[in-house]
Amino acid sequence: MVINLFGDGMYYNIIELSVKELDKIKTISDLSETPIEQLLFDLSVLESLGYDSIAQFPSVTSGGGIRFEKETKFEWKGNRKTLRKFPITELSNDDLLFPAYLINEINLDLDQYQDPSKIRFVLIEIIRGNLGKYSLEDTTQLEDVTFEFTNLQHQHATERLLTNIRYQGKKLKNKAKDGVILKQYAVRVG
Repeated sequence: MVINLFGDGMYYNIIELSVKELDKIKTISDLSETPIEQLLFDLSVLESLGYDSIAQFPSVTSGGGIRFEKETKFEWKGNRKTLRKFPITELSNDDLLFPAYLINEINLDLDQYQDPSKIRFVLIEIIRGNLGKYSLEDTTQLEDVTFEFTNLQHQHATERLLTNIRYQGKKLKNKAKDGVILKQYAVRVG
């Protein structure tokens, strides 16, 4: 059995800059008249700070998942045949008398990482494509799988994300992820 997920994903990384790094970026920002938040994704700026990519910034926390929206599709396959294909929003048990799927809900407020004594930014990427491929035993029933959703809160907005899929208590490993970056942005925390 295979679970495929197609649609949009949202991934975040909270980074921490030193005063020296921020001063260097501010200088570049002033000269180029480009906002600091936009420069955090510029490879030449990262290289001037001694980094090869955003992933090398000191990270406070990171994560993300598949956006919970009607356009995101969930596909359940067995023996190379599609058994079910539906919008991910059908995984919700909100309107049902008896739950159809096992769901765990987690709440995470990114604003908890505010610290006035630190220089922190939330870097966010929105990606579209085939964002998940999970393999299961052939005898697995969809009702035996647990879906973990995270309600991600940041600056008075909430995004619901499918963050994990578990089977018999074990987190399934995403075997394939292929997508195109639609949007990148940064927001100062604190």
